Amino acid sequence: MIKKPLNLSLVAALDWRYLLASLMLFVGQLSMSAQTTLNVTDYGAKGDAVQFYANTVSNSAVITTETQFSTAALGKAIEVFGCGTNTVGTNCQDMVTTIANVVSGTNIYLNQTCQNTLNGTFATVGTDNTSNFQACIDAASGTNTIINVPAGKYLLLPRSQAGLYGYFSLLFSRGGVHLIGAGMTNTVLLGQGAWVMHGADAWRGFLFEIHPPVINDYPFSVENLTLDGGVE
Repeated sequence: MIKKPLNLSLVAALDWRYLLASLMLFVGQLSMSAQTTLNVTDYGAKGDAVQFYANTVSNSAVITTETQFSTAALGKAIEVFGCGTNTVGTNCQDMVTTIANVVSGTNIYLNQTCQNTLNGTFATVGTDNTSNFQACIDAASGTNTIINVPAGKYLLLPRSQAGLYGYFSLLFSRGGVHLIGAGMTNTVLLGQGAWVMHGADAWRGFLFEIHPPVINDYPFSVENLTLDGGVE
């Protein structure tokens, strides 16, 4: 009986193809299993910020506006430019406070007294989403977490945190996190445009701080949204 020699090159090629297909399947499964999807609204975030113009009166806690508000605005954050604490001469800081009451839709009562009389000054009202966004970010796991940010304008007021640089809203200390909005004109992350004094320095604040040590050496990305500093 004559035996044909075994074609080792063919066997090797088949083995490599099988190995490559198995490896691709494994990597695909690993990638799929590592991906986590979160949504900031599941953590209480609300994209309800409104920017408008207001009139203020010195030594009064009431501002007026042509923009209509309801009592749903009670407790929300408000920035009113140019009517905060007096600094030098007639110069005043901006004001960052909360809404105490709304009367007749256009009379907004603040939890702080205005220090300047202004007509048509810039203002912002909205839910302060900093803690809600941070809770969502802290819930990220693995090396590929998608954080969906639906359409809306999300106000993010900064905090001063001991041991960390600056005055910022959101802290990232892991890689593999991706903030994805619903479109450049649909999803806006709105920073604090109002400036206030912290010690000897005037701050508006940063939206993000990435602080070492970073847990995962993977990319951090921001897609399909607008980062707005909050200044008119």
